[in-house]
Amino acid sequence: MCTVTSKKAHQGLAPVAVAAAGRPVIPQPPIGPIDLPCSDGLPMADSDAQARTMLYSWGALEVHFGDPKHVYIAIDTFVYYWDERSGSIEKVAPDLTVVFGVDGRLRRSYRVWEEGGRVPDFVMEVVSPDSGRNDLVKKRSTYEQLGVTEYVLYDPCGDTVGRLMEHRLQGEALRGGRYRTMERRDDGSIRSNVLGLDLRVRKEKRELGYRELLFRDPRTGRDLETHAMVHARRSAAEERARRERRARVLAEERAGRERLDRIQAEAMVVTAQREAKEAVTRIAELEALLGEVRGTNDSNDSDSSQ
Repeated sequence: MCTVTSKKAHQGLAPVAVAAAGRPVIPQPPIGPIDLPCSDGLPMADSDAQARTMLYSWGALEVHFGDPKHVYIAIDTFVYYWDERSGSIEKVAPDLTVVFGVDGRLRRSYRVWEEGGRVPDFVMEVVSPDSGRNDLVKKRSTYEQLGVTEYVLYDPCGDTVGRLMEHRLQGEALRGGRYRTMERRDDGSIRSNVLGLDLRVRKEKRELGYRELLFRDPRTGRDLETHAMVHARRSAAEERARRERRARVLAEERAGRERLDRIQAEAMVVTAQREAKEAVTRIAELEALLGEVRGTNDSNDSDSSQ
């Protein structure tokens, strides 16, 4: 992403210095409406890796901060400001902008003088070979002069590492009106005090050497998710629960059939045993009867012979 500048000065605009926590000049609001473009006609990103990083960052922070009344989060949106030195309205298009203390309504562009002088608190640029030098030099100077508290750079493909950037992920924080390097942990992550979050790089590489940037909440130790990721996770959990319920039902049905088969088998055994017992009893009865008959016949034969 490149810095785009408008050199048209507005005659009714007069800068007024306002100091706030070491952050520099805030201009007086302009007189009357100003027609300012909201697009420079350039693509939002130089690659899929850049676009995905920007969209994830925007979506994850939107979900995390939740309340749109007190924070504005945008990607590739012009930030207009009054440049006292050039006497003109200037603009810069950060890949990711976060401003606290303003409402999160949709804007065509962010105009500092219309937002109570609030400049961005956090800015991130997703670096590519085409944008790297501009991101590291010109934009850095702009953000420092504006008083952006934290400036983070991230190269998802690592193309500029070792040439322009020292690491894929690096940042600077404003101290005494100047940028100072943000502490980098052993795992390569950095802590944003402005966001209250850790920024880290996923270890697994994807196509083109692309590595995903993740925001992590240090309070929970969990990575932030976008609405789509939350929906996908919940849908997956619901699908797993549905399959588990179905598996339990099938298991219960199978167990029920097995119990029924056992009962039927036991009933058949009991029936067979009873029938066998009854048969033995009947046979005994018949044998006894047969014995009686034979005894009677023998007696008759004896009588006849006498």
